[in-house]
Amino acid sequence: MKYIALSLLVLTGFSVQAATIKAVQCGSKFVRVKDDKFMLLERCGAPASSERISGDANDVTERLYYKLPNKAPLIFTIKQGKIAQIEELR
Repeated sequence: MKYIALSLLVLTGFSVQAATIKAVQCGSKFVRVKDDKFMLLERCGAPASSERISGDANDVTERLYYKLPNKAPLIFTIKQGKIAQIEELR
C-alpha cells in the first residue's frame, strides 16, 4: 500500500507542483534540511510511504512521503542519513 501511494504520486508528478522548503513544523518542533533522519522520525512519526531511490549500504538515497494534519503532502529526500531536501506538494 505504501508503495502504491508513492508510485501514484510519482506517476502524477507532472500535474503536481512542488515547492522546496527549508523547514517543517511537526507538532511543537521543527525539522530542517540537514537534520538527521532519526530526528525526522522522532518528531514527525513514521512516513505514509517510503522508497529507496539509490545507493548501497554506505550511500543511500531515499524519499519519505508524509501527509501531516492540516498541511500539504510533503516529500523528504534523505541522503546519507540527513534531510537533503523537503518538497511541499501543491
